[in-house]
Amino acid sequence: MNGHQCSCGLAFSATGELADHLLEVFTPQDDIGHDGKTHVEWSPNLACSCGFSAANPAELDEHFLAAFSPPDAIGRDGARHARGLPGHTAYLGERACGARPASRRTIAAMRRAASRSWSGVCAA
Repeated sequence: MNGHQCSCGLAFSATGELADHLLEVFTPQDDIGHDGKTHVEWSPNLACSCGFSAANPAELDEHFLAAFSPPDAIGRDGARHARGLPGHTAYLGERACGARPASRRTIAAMRRAASRSWSGVCAA
């Protein structure tokens, strides 16, 4: 496993690709964030239309994710999306099924199992 995986089960070769996936499933059609402001990238200076300025593209992506990611991490497709193992959301700090976070030993076992295959069922 490469460490760039979404809880929906998709794996990516780079962190930027995972951020792009999350932005794709969370960004509303009208670009209006939870704060009621429009968030659109202004080129070429890594700025957002809300007034935020980023030092690099990854920082701007994180700004958009903060503005658009719903608290339950449910995307426009109806599926849960977050950084982490399928069914377990490291980004939210909790498992998608609502169980308490697992120990490091359990997480290592889940990673080994996830690298072989994923059934989509939480074992908690």
